Amino acid sequence: MVNKIRNLEEYNQKFSGRVGVAIGSGFSIHFQDLSSLSEHVTIAVNSGFCAFPQADFFLSDDWSISRWNFFGDQLKKAKATVLLYEDKLRQYNLFGDRTVWFRHRKGYHISSIYEHTNYDNFLLQCRSSLATAIGVLYVMGCSKVVVLGLDCRRYETGERYFWQFSDQPKNRIIPTRNDGIPNDNFRKCRHQGIKTDSDLKEIKKYWESQTSDMRKKIKIYNASQHTALDIFPKMSLEDALEK
Repeated sequence: MVNKIRNLEEYNQKFSGRVGVAIGSGFSIHFQDLSSLSEHVTIAVNSGFCAFPQADFFLSDDWSISRWNFFGDQLKKAKATVLLYEDKLRQYNLFGDRTVWFRHRKGYHISSIYEHTNYDNFLLQCRSSLATAIGVLYVMGCSKVVVLGLDCRRYETGERYFWQFSDQPKNRIIPTRNDGIPNDNFRKCRHQGIKTDSDLKEIKKYWESQTSDMRKKIKIYNASQHTALDIFPKMSLEDALEK
C-alpha cells in the first residue's frame, strides 16, 4: 500500500477562529503549567515536543532534527500530525501518511493560504521554526497565536532550553543527540546585560527586523515568562489564552 503524500494545503483555514499555540523549547517553559493547552490548536516545534508530546502537530524546518533521540520512537508513538519542511527533510520521513509537507519561499511577507505548487503562496522565509509555526497557524485560520519558549536569551544559571534543568517532571523525554555533537555548543556571551549566545543573538535580530508583516496581520502574544523579546505583547499564559 502506497502512503498518501500530503501537504499543508489541506489545512487552509481548517481551524478558523480557534486559538493557536506554538510551543518552542526556551527555558521559560520549565516554569509553566501547560495543562490548559489541550483545548487549543497546538504545534510543538522541535524539542518543544518533549514539553508537550500530546500536541496536535509537530513541526520542524531543520534536517538535524533527525539526529535527536525523540524524532524516532517517541514521535512515532505520539498522535501528532508531523509537519516537515520538504526541501530539507524529505529523506527523513519516518511517519508515513502522518507526515504533511510544506515549503518555504524567499521574502518575509506572510500568506493567508498555502499552495504547494505555487511559489508565491509557500510559507514565508524564517530564521526560526517557531516563526514557521506562526505562519502555519495563520494559514490554518487561527484568530490569534500564543507563543511559548520564545526567550531569545539564556537563564541566569546558563540554561538555554527547558530540558536542561535538573529537576524535570517524571517521565519527561530528555532530548539528546545521537551523532556525538553536544546538545548545546553555542558560544555563550552577555549582550545588553543579558546572558545569551551567538545563535540566540541572531535569532533575536531576526524577530526584531524581519517580522513586521507577520505582526501586522496576526495577533501574536508572547507568553514566554522570561523573554528578552519585546516586539509582541507579553503576558502570562493564562491571560494570553483568555484575551
